[in-house]
Amino acid sequence: MESTPVKLYVDDGSQPSRACMIFCEMNNIPYEKVETRLVKGDNRKEEFLKINPLGQVPAMKHGEFCLREGHAIMKYLHASFDCADHWYPACIKKRAKVDELLDWYHSVLRQGAAPVVFKTVFSKFFGMKFPEDEIKMHHKILKLSLKNIENIFLTDDFLAGPEICIADLTFYNEILQLKYVEYDLSKYPKLLAWCDRMAAIPEVQKITKVILSFIKAFLDKPKAKI
Repeated sequence: MESTPVKLYVDDGSQPSRACMIFCEMNNIPYEKVETRLVKGDNRKEEFLKINPLGQVPAMKHGEFCLREGHAIMKYLHASFDCADHWYPACIKKRAKVDELLDWYHSVLRQGAAPVVFKTVFSKFFGMKFPEDEIKMHHKILKLSLKNIENIFLTDDFLAGPEICIADLTFYNEILQLKYVEYDLSKYPKLLAWCDRMAAIPEVQKITKVILSFIKAFLDKPKAKI
């Protein structure tokens, strides 16, 4: 097992950032949280761009090795710190199912959830306005995504079986942001039960505390600055 501490460059408002931090917390991986606030432009500073020239979070530095993209970071940490198999199984078929979830997340779920929240809530703070047809398209993708999670992916307690995997962390944090728009999930009972299981995990509670507090304040005061 590796003993060198990991530096995680993260923003609490970033879904993949939270997933990486929860993964470290749940696997007792020593890490240093390096606050990289996107709204303050920390991701555009020269020091950060040396870690990730793309200027995105999360990013990781482990010794002299730098890595970007949340899924790649969690896979690397899983191998480096000898984490439990269920997170990213050694069995080629079980691992392929997790990879399938991670690929689907990027191509479908994230294409619905993230734009719905940004284009209906946050865009106005940046003086941006998007066509209604475009927003409706993202809502359609989101609705299909949630329906597929409910009817296809959630056949057990977690997305890839009876035990949690890295995809659960990614999916949960993506869906969590829907609280910004008070999205109605009542049509998806299995999804809601899964959300409850995820929310009950102490490490999830620890890492999502900041964003949940922010969302509450945001909903209480819709005109508050972000």
